Amino acid sequence: SGGDHNKNSIFDIDHTRVPSRIMVQTESYPLEAFKSWMDVIDHPWVIGDFVWTAFDYIGEASIGWRGYFQEQSFYPWNLAYCGDLDICGWKRPQSFYRDALWMSNQLSLFVKPPKPSFAENSDRQSWSKWHWLDAVADWNWKGYENKPLEVSVYSSCEEVELILNNKSLGRKKTNRSNEFKAIWEVPYQPGELKTIGYTAKKQVNTAFLRTANEPSQIKLNADRIEIKADGQDLSYITVELLDEKGNRNPMAENLVKFEIEGPGTIIGVGNANPVSTESCQAFERKAWQGRCLVILKSEQKPGKIILKATSAGLKQADIVIDSK
Repeated sequence: SGGDHNKNSIFDIDHTRVPSRIMVQTESYPLEAFKSWMDVIDHPWVIGDFVWTAFDYIGEASIGWRGYFQEQSFYPWNLAYCGDLDICGWKRPQSFYRDALWMSNQLSLFVKPPKPSFAENSDRQSWSKWHWLDAVADWNWKGYENKPLEVSVYSSCEEVELILNNKSLGRKKTNRSNEFKAIWEVPYQPGELKTIGYTAKKQVNTAFLRTANEPSQIKLNADRIEIKADGQDLSYITVELLDEKGNRNPMAENLVKFEIEGPGTIIGVGNANPVSTESCQAFERKAWQGRCLVILKSEQKPGKIILKATSAGLKQADIVIDSK
């Protein structure tokens, strides 16, 4: 067996030279996700594709946006920002795109912001490809009414339809010829932007973005509501800022404060903002894209752990974690 570090150009050359060699890609770029996976599909002797990287991390700051080369004056960047999952574990756009490459009938919807999400690096080299496209799951663009926004649908359905406020904007094929992407220019209007995926002329999936009002409430959702009372077990609690209809507002950056009662401790907070310099061990965190994360750890005695989340002007939220 053998492997190459981002050397997909030699798959055919090496196979001709050593037909028995099994190959694997050991670091592929987000921007080359389509080509990298098609190489796996097209070459039976290529067994897979290791992505750099699955989970975002602290360090190699900003390679997933500014890239290389860069001056050493890019503070406050502190995350690499190249993970398919952000540092809180939430899927980023390139992860949804890989879903369309890897699985059938996948569908996701993203918008290119009218202004870059962060300051760009004019010195980024062509070989620096750890970044993804500037895309967000957001349909809240006050001040840009009737101005065109680029909307992308990533899909492995045979065909996708885009609908704005119940009006169809047409259908487009999604397949290998267009790298499983369909792109529209859509004049912004608040409301609901929806996409429907069709395979064999049947509806098989839907995705949507909705304009949110100002947040009025906090929602808490734990990955586990029962943990072990061993002083080590954790519960990861997602904190979302919602409007009165239950829509998360991706523009909300309210400061959320936490209080805890019972046999547990708060050991970490985060929001996945790559330029945030807030403490990860405080009992508060600003939201980013309308959400943040708090991590609870059990103590070595059983009981109910109660987490309270408050933010000025918003309805308080509580959640109970049962430590056994």
